[in-house]
Amino acid sequence: MDYFLEEVLTRQSAETARFLLRTSVLDRICGSLCDAVLDTTGSAAWLNELHALNLFIIPEDDQGEWYRYHRLFAEMLQSELQRREPGEGARVRRRAAAWYEEDGQPDQAVRYAMAAGDQRTAARLITAHAQRFNSAGRVRLVREWLDALDEQLLSDEPPLAAMAAWVWALTGDGPRALSALHVAESASYDGPMPDGSASLESAVVRARASLAPHGLAAMRVDAERAVALEPPGSPWHTLASLLHGSACLLLGDRDDAVQEFERAARLGREDARPGSSFALGQLALLAVDDGDWPTAASCAYDARGLIDAAGLETAVTSLPVRANPATTARSVDPSRSYSSRMRLRMNTS
Repeated sequence: MDYFLEEVLTRQSAETARFLLRTSVLDRICGSLCDAVLDTTGSAAWLNELHALNLFIIPEDDQGEWYRYHRLFAEMLQSELQRREPGEGARVRRRAAAWYEEDGQPDQAVRYAMAAGDQRTAARLITAHAQRFNSAGRVRLVREWLDALDEQLLSDEPPLAAMAAWVWALTGDGPRALSALHVAESASYDGPMPDGSASLESAVVRARASLAPHGLAAMRVDAERAVALEPPGSPWHTLASLLHGSACLLLGDRDDAVQEFERAARLGREDARPGSSFALGQLALLAVDDGDWPTAASCAYDARGLIDAAGLETAVTSLPVRANPATTARSVDPSRSYSSRMRLRMNTS
């Protein structure tokens, strides 16, 4: 590191040294990212020049767009940045979080926000994108982020508390889920919900229906309210319908349960694949109970497709499919899948 400092950094111009120091806190760098964090232009050309000078910068692709610094070189630069400009590293990371958010990479945005100590931004991003990560089979990553946040943020950010209750429930931490639910229940929030929910009330009744702390009758009331607040087209309609169907089934109202599961399966969006696959799994189980193996196999086939597409094999929402004897239906003719049967039935009607 002494070599890097004395023989490399001190031989550069002040502008080059400043560029190296400030961008060293980024794991990977490209021209537009550097422009954003440094509030400048022309960084792509600068990166190409640094590479041509063999300044311990390593290409990450064949197009000369993305680079990274040699690890030891980056460590020296970061140490020197902290000595020369305390706090500058956090500012660069905050700007990197904003750039990654705008670029549609929320996982990187969360990571940089947390590295910058900007927990409020991290909380907003986690709340906004938790459903997307869950649908991609990455709910455990969301759980890790939540565990790293200060507990006080749940009170300061009620939408985060409602989301945390749902995520902790999905990942098996009932006590923390209930604690987060209580925080959300006692809070108020008037702004637009980061996760696309209609309101904080909607997020709370969904979380409460998921946990059912007051029994099945109350669960059904909460789930019915969630369906009313999140109509078809809402990003949370599938989960609301699924919760309502589950409450109906547990209370013995099988016909209403089937109707809600069918709605969840039919209207499920790409970002609601765990809920859609769970609904299909429940329909398959009910069909097995009726001895209707063709329907059971079709439902299992469609559910398996959603599970495989999103990497949800180990998700709790995949249990009804994995435990169903109809899952042997991997070889079902796609034209006889449940979605095809539903479309045919709707067209006939």
